Amino acid sequence: MALPAGAQKIKTFCAAAGLKEDITFGKSQLKVLALQVKETESAKVDIKSEASHGKMLEGLQETGMGFGVLSGPTHEVVASLMAYIAGKNVEKHKPETFLSVAREGAVKCNIKAVNDGFLFFHKVGLLFVQKFLFIPKGELKSIDVTGTTGRTFDLQVITKSGEKHDFSMIAKEENQRCVSRVLTCWVLVLTCWVSVYLACLCLSLC
Repeated sequence: MALPAGAQKIKTFCAAAGLKEDITFGKSQLKVLALQVKETESAKVDIKSEASHGKMLEGLQETGMGFGVLSGPTHEVVASLMAYIAGKNVEKHKPETFLSVAREGAVKCNIKAVNDGFLFFHKVGLLFVQKFLFIPKGELKSIDVTGTTGRTFDLQVITKSGEKHDFSMIAKEENQRCVSRVLTCWVLVLTCWVSVYLACLCLSLC
């Protein structure tokens, strides 16, 4: 997925894979493996063709003598390898499914008040990039609008296991876009969302 360029105007991409079981790293429990690279970076990997065991590795070019080459933008090469190893298809984020006021594929916000980054409304779940956090769609229980001010609002996400995640300082201009995206994609217990959406609709009609 493409990350908003921000002030540096450097487009970067992120390839991420959710883990079936958490990996313990020091005192942290890792739930996602992610790689963030610049748009201009490329990679080339030589692979033994017979290692595919009859399965097709997306983008692999046969070079003969039982070998093949996988090359292209680094994020695409890594995503293809991760999907192949996991036996899954690559789920690419389509920016046109959600566009922020700034015409980006994510909204800028904070998590735990200090880690600023971007929140993606992916069809397979919520992904926050900078401090990587992935919440699969199947684990979502509710999304609340909280901490509304004259300029920003917060989203509080609660999972079925009871975990709570607060995404704060989202520009109020993004409110209706976020509501529409969630209502379109997911059937959830959307406490507060419907009332806020109706309030915005009444204001626009008035």
